[in-house]
Formats: sequence, C-alpha cells, structure tokens
Amino acid sequence: MGQVGIVERIKNEFYVKEITNYPENMVVEKRLEKFCGQDGTNMVEYFKMVSPDMFYYKYINDGFDTFRH
Repeated sequence: MGQVGIVERIKNEFYVKEITNYPENMVVEKRLEKFCGQDGTNMVEYFKMVSPDMFYYKYINDGFDTFRH
C-alpha cells in the first residue's frame, strides 16, 4: 500500500497514430457482472476491444450543438 501524501509523477510519452469514430454498439457490450466466478443479476457495460495502447473518449450529441460529431 502506498504512503499517504506522497505525490508520484508519471511521464507518459506517446503519440496518437489514428482517431476513429465508432458507434457505441461497436465498442461496448452489456453482460452479466461476475464476482468470484459467480454470475450476478446486473448488466454491466464492457469494452469489446481492450488493449494497453487504446483509449476511448465518450461524447454525447444532445442535439443542441451545431457540430456534426
């Protein structure tokens, strides 16, 4: 367990190779949650494509913005 009050700085060095706009149903799926190998009763959203070099930014188009995306 880390010490309380100690600040650690992480230097990330990466670049963005590609930006792709996916519809939510291509990226997220709903499955029953699991705990210790036992199926639960709640549906939980999971990412379909998971990798250490991928991340997602979710945005919501509420219809009031003039932007197309």
